[in-house]
Amino acid sequence: MSYLRSGFYARPELPAPDTPVGAVLAERRLSLISDLGGIEACSTAQLCLVDLVVASWATLDSVTGYLLTLPSLVDRRHRRVWQVVRDRDALAGRLQSLLRDLGLERRARDVRTDVVAMLAEAAKQPVGGLRMRPRRTSDPPGGPASPDKCSGETVPAPEE
Repeated sequence: MSYLRSGFYARPELPAPDTPVGAVLAERRLSLISDLGGIEACSTAQLCLVDLVVASWATLDSVTGYLLTLPSLVDRRHRRVWQVVRDRDALAGRLQSLLRDLGLERRARDVRTDVVAMLAEAAKQPVGGLRMRPRRTSDPPGGPASPDKCSGETVPAPEE
């Protein structure tokens, strides 16, 4: 005996990233995660909210696209806007609420670990023939004699 599956409990899937709509949704998701400071800085709840925001945003865009195809947003016979206009406003309010829950401000990534890793990597690299001499306290800021920026001539250091 085979059963027909209704699909009621199936997880709804967003379009694949290789489709035009899926690419836009994937870009929005990555942008939101980046604005939150990167995937490392996001909690599981924040990632869940990001997925809800992307799905809600897709629904809102779809309904807005449909509304733009209508000849008028008003039902003249009953002198009111179509119900789909009200539904779109409810979707926009939900998206706004989700974005507010997620946080509207951008958060910077924690770059301290990146800088420490870069400095450790740079310490392992040979200097490459550059020799640095320590600056003497008697040298002026530009060196013993610095070139004039306009003419290129060497100008003696100012007397202190």
